[in-house]
Amino acid sequence: MKQVLVHHNSIKFARAAYGTMALIAFLTNNIWVVLATAILMGISVISADKYNLFLQLHKRILIPLLKDKSEPILWDIWELRFACSLGTSFLLFSFFLIYFEKAVNVAWILILTLSLFMLLAGVSGLCVVTIAYVAIKNLLRKK
Repeated sequence: MKQVLVHHNSIKFARAAYGTMALIAFLTNNIWVVLATAILMGISVISADKYNLFLQLHKRILIPLLKDKSEPILWDIWELRFACSLGTSFLLFSFFLIYFEKAVNVAWILILTLSLFMLLAGVSGLCVVTIAYVAIKNLLRKK
């Protein structure tokens, strides 16, 4: 299990930024913003700590600017990748539903729901996908 040092506020910032992008896509009915959000999240699956645009923005610009003295904590890299990959999958699925004009309303509802979950994770730090990952990991460990 590989772990990386990440500031908790950076994770919250990234989740809130992705949620905001998805909400903007929903409010403007713009599928290209959905695709851009999915691509940015997908890139962060490759290396959750290095290629996550919003994580790096917070780490390199906002932390020094705000003079945040908090110490980074160890995160399971697969936990971060799981959350980003699941979000990417839902966004891409929604994008293709809209692009091929199949169940368009369902796709927009999925995007809205996903954006609200990401915003909840960004504001409160409570990520439903992370909780599911930990639960699955514990269930598999017991067997």
